[in-house]
Amino acid sequence: MTNLNYEVETALHALRAQFYTSPLPEEAKRYDEIRPGYFIITGFNPNDKSHYSNIVNGATHPLVGYQLNGDLYETLNENLKHVDGAVLIDYDNILYRIGSRLRNNVEPEDVASALGLEVLDDESRTFGFAHPVNTRHINALYASFLMPGTTVFTMSGKTGDIRKYEKGRITSSTVPEEMPQERSELERLVA
Repeated sequence: MTNLNYEVETALHALRAQFYTSPLPEEAKRYDEIRPGYFIITGFNPNDKSHYSNIVNGATHPLVGYQLNGDLYETLNENLKHVDGAVLIDYDNILYRIGSRLRNNVEPEDVASALGLEVLDDESRTFGFAHPVNTRHINALYASFLMPGTTVFTMSGKTGDIRKYEKGRITSSTVPEEMPQERSELERLVA
């Protein structure tokens, strides 16, 4: 799994460099047609019922069942650039679902309480985002909390910001204000 997570991060950073280094032309009005955004869940376990409780089946896609072999950048750039919804990759590096919606039937206050966070007026701020984010990022954070053993990645379709989530927390971000604070000794031992 570690190699896959490294591959995901590397691919997203390469895509960010490719699509987000220059400003959009004035005539470009919709980001979705020009710049990709991603929601990727790694470590999905098809045998863990808790992983299924929040998934609404994704759209049929020809790459479902495809085993990744070090070609994630090409797969994302050529085939999954405009997929709306989550891409689920199982622990055998197989594309398990593409374009899945997640229900995440959980209250923000319950997740915040379980993580020992103060509930703020803005859900985004409660969970450590530097500015308000859309559903993709909130759902990704919740998915990492609700699906044990997964790592979740997002790349914003508007800004190119890349985030990594584990156990309901942002563990890596290209937004400097979101870099995780020093973890407690207990969190380091559990990780």
